[in-house]
This record gives sequence, structure tokens and C-alpha cells, in this order.
Amino acid sequence: MSAVLEGLAPYFYQVAYVIPDLEKAMKWYKRVFGVKHFGILEAEMGSTPEAPFFYRGRPARASITLALGDLNGTEIELIQPRSPDSLWAEHLKTAGPGLHHICFMVPEFEPAVAEFRNNGYEPAIQGSNRNGELQVEFAYFDCRAQGASYVELIWANEVGRAFMRGLRLGQPA
Repeated sequence: MSAVLEGLAPYFYQVAYVIPDLEKAMKWYKRVFGVKHFGILEAEMGSTPEAPFFYRGRPARASITLALGDLNGTEIELIQPRSPDSLWAEHLKTAGPGLHHICFMVPEFEPAVAEFRNNGYEPAIQGSNRNGELQVEFAYFDCRAQGASYVELIWANEVGRAFMRGLRLGQPA
């Protein structure tokens, strides 16, 4: 196994759940998990050249509403799919609401993705967001056959990391 696959633990960043009702889920996570704040974002993947998106290797579009919160230093993400043909909507149809993926914020995106590919994993989805100075790259890999969930690799420049941190903590970026 490669060094990147063996060494992802230091980059653990997020736990993500797919849910059908964002408002209901946020209330529950606040009450039961003690999440103090959720920042909400409407995301349109594949809608512009600055936000290319691929689903199972093909150019695609997907719409989600996501909420980011802080769980004792770990980001918690709630995802409500708004488009019927997406990995998140597929999860709701086949597995119902619940854990969808864990995420690692990697220091170098392309080498980390290459390591997964070299070990037989192709991205189920992959995309990026380049909006002004903000840059974010992400890819999800299906690791369920190994007894895991989907695994997301994400890279963000400092502006992107500050944006995500501010959203989950309720602070301006």
C-alpha cells in the first residue's frame, strides 16, 4: 500500500451525512450532538467552467444544499441533494439517510488522487470550484467494499480553507 493511503490519518477533516430534510437534520444534530452552528451553502456543480464536475467519469451537473458545522474541531457536513441524478441522491435511494463519506484535507491533490487510482480506485465524482481567489478540488472514492464509506479527498488553498472554516464556525471568511 502506498504512503498516501497509509498516511491519511493526519489529514482527517470531515464526516458527512446525506439527509432528505436539512432543517430537520440540523435541529437533531444541534440537540443530540451539540453542534452550535451550521453554515448553509447552495452548491451547483458543473454549472460553469470554474466549477467542472464529473459523475462516474462523465461531465455532469448536480445541485445540493449543504450545511457545515463544527463537532469539537472536526467538520460535520449535512448534504441534501436537490438533483435526482447524483451520488448523494443515489445514496438516499439505495441506502437511505446516514453516513455517506469521510473526508481528508490533503496537502497535494493530484498525488493523493493518483495513489487511489494506482490502488484500483476511480473517482465516483470529481470536481473543483475556482471562484476568484478561492480554489477547491475534490474527489470521492467508493471504499464500501472494504467495509468503509465513500472517502473524499479535498484540497483547498488558504482562501478556500478560510471560507469553509468561517462557514462552519459562523465567522466571515
